[in-house]
Amino acid sequence: MDRHKREKQSERKKKMKRRENRKRFWALLLSLVMMFTTVIANVDVTSFAEETGSEADDAVTTTSVGLEDGKYVIYCPGYGKALSSTKSSGNSNYNAGVDMTLSDGTFESVVETEVFTITNNNDGTITISQGDDKLSMDTNYSSTPMNKANDTWTLEDAGDGLYYIKNEGRSAYLEWYDSKSYYSAYGTIASGSEGMFAMQFVSVSDEQIGAAETVEPLVADGTYAIYCPGYSMALSSAKNASATNYNAGVSMTLNAAGTFDSIASTEVWTITNNSDGTLVLSQGTDKLSMAAKYSSTPMNETNDTWTLVDAGNGLYYIKNVGRGSYLEWYDSKSYYSAYTSIASGSEGMFAMQFVPVTADQITGGESGGEEEAEPSIANGPYFIYSETAEGVMKYDLTGGVSSKVAATVSDNKAVFGSDNGEGAGVYTMEYQSDGTYLIKCGSKYLSANSSEELYLADSAVNTSTNGSYWKIEANEELGGYSIASSSVTYKSNPIYLEYYASKGFCLYTCKTLSAIYMFQFLDATGVANDDGYVGTKPEAAEKPEAGKSYVIYNASGKSVIGPMIEGVDGAEDSMGAVTAEKEDDTLTVDNGGLIFNVSVDGDYYIFENNGTYLASNDDEELLLQSELNDYAKWTLVDTTGGFLLKNAKAAWTSSSGNSYPIYIEYFSGSFAGYSFKATSADIFTFTFHEYEDTYGTGYVVEPKVVFNTESDANWGVDYTMNFTLDDLGTIKKVTTSVTFEDNTTKSYTATMDGYDGSFTIPADDLEGHTSATVNVSAVSAETSTKNATYSGTKKVTINDEPVITAVSPAANSQTGSNKKPVVKVTYANIGSKATASLTLNDKEVTLKQDTKAKTYSYTPSSDLSDGKYTVSVTITRKDGKSVSKKWSFYVGTEGVQLYFGQIHSHTGEYSDGSGTLEQAYEYAMYSAANVDYMIVTDHSNYFDTTATATKDSIYDAASDSITASKTKDADGNTLNLWQEAKATAAYYDSLSTNFVSAYGYEMTWSGGPGHINVFNSAGIVSRNNTELNNKTNDAGMLAFYDLLVDANSKNATSTGEGEIVAQFNHPGTTFGYFDSFTGWSSERDEIMNLIEVGNGDGAIGSSAYYPSYEYYDMCLSTGWHVAPTNGQDNHKGSWGDANTARTVVLTDDFTEEGLYEAMSARHVYSTEDQNLSVLYYLDETLQGGVIENYEADTVPISVSISDSDAEDLGYVYVIGENGTVLYTSDYLSGNTADIEVTLDNTSAYYYVKVVEKDGDIAVTAPVWVDDVMSDKANVKTSISNASEEKGEHPVVGTTEALTATLTNNEADAIDVLSYSVSIDGTTVASADVAQTVASSGKYQVSYQWTPESYGTHKVVTSFVISAGGTTSTVTATKNIYVAGTDYNKVVSVKTAKAGDDYEEFTVEGYVTANASGYDKNTAFFDCIYVQDDTAGINVFPVSGEYQVGQKVRVHGAITYYNGEIELNISDDYGGYIKVIDENISTVTPTKVNCKEAMSDENIGLLMQITGTVTRVHDASGVTDRIYVKDSEGNVACVYINGYIWNSVTEDYTFGTEGSNIAVGDYITVIGLGSVDVDELGEVEYLHRLRVRDRAEINFATPDDNKSDDSNKDDDSKDDGKSDNDKKDDNQSDDNTGNNSSDNSSNNGTTGTVTTDTTTTSATLVTADTIQSILSSGQDYVMDMGTYKWTIKAGTVKANNNVDLHVTFNTTNIPVATIKGIAGDNEYMTLALDAFSGEFGFDADLTVNVGTQRSGLYGNLYYYNANGELEFVDSALVNADGSLTLRFTHASDYVIVFSEADMNPALAATPATGDTTSFAGIILLMMFGAMALVTAMRRRTA
Repeated sequence: MDRHKREKQSERKKKMKRRENRKRFWALLLSLVMMFTTVIANVDVTSFAEETGSEADDAVTTTSVGLEDGKYVIYCPGYGKALSSTKSSGNSNYNAGVDMTLSDGTFESVVETEVFTITNNNDGTITISQGDDKLSMDTNYSSTPMNKANDTWTLEDAGDGLYYIKNEGRSAYLEWYDSKSYYSAYGTIASGSEGMFAMQFVSVSDEQIGAAETVEPLVADGTYAIYCPGYSMALSSAKNASATNYNAGVSMTLNAAGTFDSIASTEVWTITNNSDGTLVLSQGTDKLSMAAKYSSTPMNETNDTWTLVDAGNGLYYIKNVGRGSYLEWYDSKSYYSAYTSIASGSEGMFAMQFVPVTADQITGGESGGEEEAEPSIANGPYFIYSETAEGVMKYDLTGGVSSKVAATVSDNKAVFGSDNGEGAGVYTMEYQSDGTYLIKCGSKYLSANSSEELYLADSAVNTSTNGSYWKIEANEELGGYSIASSSVTYKSNPIYLEYYASKGFCLYTCKTLSAIYMFQFLDATGVANDDGYVGTKPEAAEKPEAGKSYVIYNASGKSVIGPMIEGVDGAEDSMGAVTAEKEDDTLTVDNGGLIFNVSVDGDYYIFENNGTYLASNDDEELLLQSELNDYAKWTLVDTTGGFLLKNAKAAWTSSSGNSYPIYIEYFSGSFAGYSFKATSADIFTFTFHEYEDTYGTGYVVEPKVVFNTESDANWGVDYTMNFTLDDLGTIKKVTTSVTFEDNTTKSYTATMDGYDGSFTIPADDLEGHTSATVNVSAVSAETSTKNATYSGTKKVTINDEPVITAVSPAANSQTGSNKKPVVKVTYANIGSKATASLTLNDKEVTLKQDTKAKTYSYTPSSDLSDGKYTVSVTITRKDGKSVSKKWSFYVGTEGVQLYFGQIHSHTGEYSDGSGTLEQAYEYAMYSAANVDYMIVTDHSNYFDTTATATKDSIYDAASDSITASKTKDADGNTLNLWQEAKATAAYYDSLSTNFVSAYGYEMTWSGGPGHINVFNSAGIVSRNNTELNNKTNDAGMLAFYDLLVDANSKNATSTGEGEIVAQFNHPGTTFGYFDSFTGWSSERDEIMNLIEVGNGDGAIGSSAYYPSYEYYDMCLSTGWHVAPTNGQDNHKGSWGDANTARTVVLTDDFTEEGLYEAMSARHVYSTEDQNLSVLYYLDETLQGGVIENYEADTVPISVSISDSDAEDLGYVYVIGENGTVLYTSDYLSGNTADIEVTLDNTSAYYYVKVVEKDGDIAVTAPVWVDDVMSDKANVKTSISNASEEKGEHPVVGTTEALTATLTNNEADAIDVLSYSVSIDGTTVASADVAQTVASSGKYQVSYQWTPESYGTHKVVTSFVISAGGTTSTVTATKNIYVAGTDYNKVVSVKTAKAGDDYEEFTVEGYVTANASGYDKNTAFFDCIYVQDDTAGINVFPVSGEYQVGQKVRVHGAITYYNGEIELNISDDYGGYIKVIDENISTVTPTKVNCKEAMSDENIGLLMQITGTVTRVHDASGVTDRIYVKDSEGNVACVYINGYIWNSVTEDYTFGTEGSNIAVGDYITVIGLGSVDVDELGEVEYLHRLRVRDRAEINFATPDDNKSDDSNKDDDSKDDGKSDNDKKDDNQSDDNTGNNSSDNSSNNGTTGTVTTDTTTTSATLVTADTIQSILSSGQDYVMDMGTYKWTIKAGTVKANNNVDLHVTFNTTNIPVATIKGIAGDNEYMTLALDAFSGEFGFDADLTVNVGTQRSGLYGNLYYYNANGELEFVDSALVNADGSLTLRFTHASDYVIVFSEADMNPALAATPATGDTTSFAGIILLMMFGAMALVTAMRRRTA
């Protein structure tokens, strides 16, 4: 079109719009007049007529804009566009417009897609249809599809024969959206845009209607390769190897003929053209498509049609119709995808060529080859081996997964252990012509289903939901084969076989291939098998029969299902386990095993017990319930040795949205629901055993006698038999008797304590006998009518041996002031003429016998010297039988005493523990059991700041660098925090001479190298000092060692004497192990005296207790002289006795100074038993000692052990270097023992380990007889790598230079004989050398390393040297982190949380919990939380000054701590955190219910709950748990760490007002989803809402927590590439929302202040807020989520505190009163119930009342003091359902919805003869109309 024509057309459109504006003006004026006549309908028109001299009509009639039924073209004449039922090519969600031109008011011809039938309904609406399809609108979006919910329309006259067509349900007008070139609908008609909405109905006849033109296809039907010539890539149906959601591209080259010589079937596509101009791209029955989301192009998703756009030169752009995205070769990602636009310069990625393919070109091999490729795996039998599993896949596929049979690989064959591969599956490969495989196991086919389950099918299947065909591809980089289903996907993603440690061999959607997806096929030719099963396949178990009764048995737990265990405080319900023993086919069940009556419902089994049913639920509980529903029905799944019990309905949903069916499992002594894990299939396997309910109780009644005494009887000693009646009934009678070997029988009376009993056989009755059979009989009432009679017998051997029954003084006791103790033994059965000998410290003494008392004794003639005395006694009977006893005691009090206590604990007052320091000492002193002393060690970084921290503060307790406290000393001087804490300790220490209270500190480094406790230093230092926090090459740690050495040398001790003592705390991977205890020197060795071998306040053996004995051996082997300790590390109170672990100090000076002296001398041991005494000497040297110049070839070991509890001591071990066991005792059945043993001297040190019968372990300090370092040459080695020196990480696939340096610190030269370099245990370089290195000289070796995988790699260099004629090996070890190629690729937090253990990710998000460097009082220890718009996660370890609202980037690995997932940013994972936006953003908590707050998927998310307090738990006087129940009955645990303060009140109270919380309070809480080990032991893992600030727990009222949808998953894309497919289009979902207005909105001159409030306290408008409104002159908006207040600045008259809280749906106003006003109209009630009286200002309340009420009036009435409803305000409900009404005071209100405004003022009727000028009113209305037109603004497209 030329310029002149364009100008004329533009002028024509302008004129048309001006004409339309004029028409619109008169139409509006007419509407106003008509509306006004309605309002004044009761005015006496006659009088008006009389004034004007006219007659009044009898009636006024309104003519509708009716349209006759018929066929029409709906035509927009302003733009020449007819509405079509076809879809727009630009956006297939919207109707197209067809260019048409009227000729004499009609069209010459039309096609059927532009013809609509108009049908008038009886209610004033019309239907617009084509055939049976009705033009409509959905409940959302602005498009106008067919047959959606809103399918009726109304017409509004637009003048000149045009109409506005309005959808009745959505109140939106049909429009030609010109800037988008399609038809849509919109909520308002803005001034100037009328031409897009004004439609003409052009009537058409059948003769004018023709069929739609057939679109000539651009590419004919046929088979083609879809080829991107710009990059020589053909589209394949195979998936990209590394991004498995996307289609691969195959590199191909066209031949001279413009085609391909050969092509694989996966690159051949069938083109089928549709009649509407679209086409289908398919392979077989599978169609290339796009899902509703993502940019990938899978098969058989919703959007499976495409169109072609000519790109020129025989190339086309291929556009998906449903998504509007173009197929592209995404070159930088190396895969095919689709994108919404074609940017300039990127056309080559989108322009595709259709290359015809003939059948003879298609092969099964790779494209371009001339011959069909050989299969990658030859046909035949194989074992499927996983290197990750270290085993092969079993035959048994149960629950969709399979376990492993352990195996190694030799010559591509499986090598099994002693099980000979029993149960392994032999899988036969059968290659198919299309390149896939069938994998058969025996006669069955390995198959996959769309629920990601493996199974064996009877015949091969090949559908999108079930498939037996597999794609197997070699992966050279990972060294194995991937195995993927060829047809089955999960959520449109391909599924691969993987070995996942917790599940076994299973299926999963792989996005990036890794080792767990790699398998090897090991030759199984000739392996004997039973239909694919190696060994003899077990016979199938028998299913239970309906109508019979059974117990349900699990062999691994040796238990049947027992009574229900109800969960407490959020714990899950479970079923108890009752012991059962199976021998052959007989099952013996203990009392209480439940007996179930079995019935069958189709394929489901039902297990009933006493009217209740065995059931599960979606929370993985197992319970008995009264209702029989699908949760109480079970499927029996055949498995080896029995059945799995799979629930018919229950399923657990993971955080990633995957659902897993619930099975019954045996776990940790009970039965529960859980998702099946093949790696532990035995705990899910059950058998059914028929059992008669003899007593009608519903449980097994098999009472029996259990004998508890195991020892033999002996002549001369009374024998007591203890027994227990294993019975559930009421014991009525017990009789006991003994039958001796000569058949004589005697009866005895039993003493009963409940079900426990005992009786004693006198010694006289035993004499002369060799054995006896004990009999116990009982009668019990099992029910009110049935008794049980039962008995038990036990044979007891009666020995004739001399015995010693007691000794004095007792073993390890002290005589105190008694210097002449009587040494005495009590004996029995020694007969006459026995002889006895006793030595005291190897000196034989004379004994005195008292035959009546049966004792031998020795009384010293003079005082014995203080010290240790060892007694050895032997009594020999006349017949030669003898008995011996050896024990030790101490004369006086000079011998060391054993003091049990704790040297590692924390408080909330000074760091991250709980409670105050005073509470810690008082608890330990007065409440804790078996605690003699308590040393509290808070984290030092809480005592200073990064701005003040120095190193000099270690010398000076009063240093100004330490934060000041609020305490003053006696002289009025302000104490710093360290002085204050030390003063508190000193005070409590002064209270008792029987208890020591002391204070030290814990030096920590966040993220390694470890933590160190320091005792007896004058002052304190912390990681806040930059030098001490330098972690490069351990610089900070080594500097700290040396600082301690220097302070000690200057006597900078807190007691003014003794030594500084330091301890390696909790060594391990979590907090570090001091770079493998590097940095030893003799000076540092004097200070580092202790090491924790156990840590944690959880019960011994629980998941909250962390033993680390192996690190003790490691530390000793590196030369450190340390003693073992056991620290509870109390963070949750219970100081000293949180568990039974203790650190025992051996000293003769029980003072603070004495403890430090003993700790410095390493006279310390660790015990997990709170009262186990262990005294260990090596040749008179107490444990912890060093014997200089020890020359002997043997070492004499002496150990005295006693446990005040009556429990067996178990075994005693002597341990040497590197943990070598040098001696093991016999089993010690008593609770005292003295061991003397002499061993060959083969080690530098020896320590003792005791393992008691109950599993408790005690470990002593060593005694050193040599220096570990003495035989080691003074030669040091180190490793460096090039990237580290540049402050970078090596990268996978990039060469890295490693350098090993040997430094000779010997006085003489040494010879280097050889070296080797190993990486991850594999030697990569080695050589023999002959190199002399001079004193102080160096020798270096370099190696060029190309790492193949990311993560931390262990590099070890070893040099064999000769020094001083001795050959030795010196090594260096270095862990080097290697970054992956996508190291900095950012993914969503949700994606990271779905990752595997130790998988690394980089995320970006906002900090939701402060770090301790920013605010210690509202920070969790060494961690923060970070969340993006998908999820949240704990990030550990983090210190620094990170604060809530900052945006950070974080890299780390997925690990778990105490059950909580975390992103671990330790150096091992190349971790880092950095701020990427310093601005503080508001992170609004997601409102959830209590169940959602406790869910796994929300761990790490900032959330808000509201509910009623049901329980409050205090720890040491500080509330740490609040249990909250919401309105739905869900309970959440609100957890507050003891060190978290209230940031407002700066104390331990709650809320901004500093309140206490009690049961019954209604509160709202903000916190983070979290999980931890439950220190109360009520559950194993406690799900909790972890509070970051006590100020965020506030009182609420019951309407405050309206849950929103902000916690819904925001699914991330397949990859990081943008995808613009957000909705129908960029236009609003419901564009009626665009015109939603606030009736009280500002006029643009004052602005609006908005406060984003999330807590209910924000409904309070304070006087200060009112003052700020007055000062600013701005309206004030309070958005409460479900409603919004706007305080009008110009109306403020008073300055009050006003609470604007609103409660909806109240019942305060009588219904009859409401009906009197509302009639049949709808209404809603509300109340402002938190305030009374006038506000002192006007406030507009905006509330959404529903789009169904749009167009109605909302009429507000308040309930006055007279019990009447008084009109207040009215307004129209907007199209988006919002309604705004004005309020001035608090009251009860009702809103009535009506078609007409109910304002009484509008209904007032003028009196007859009223002189009001009607013409004047008309004139005012005309001016109003003109003003309205002037004010109307043009709508922007």
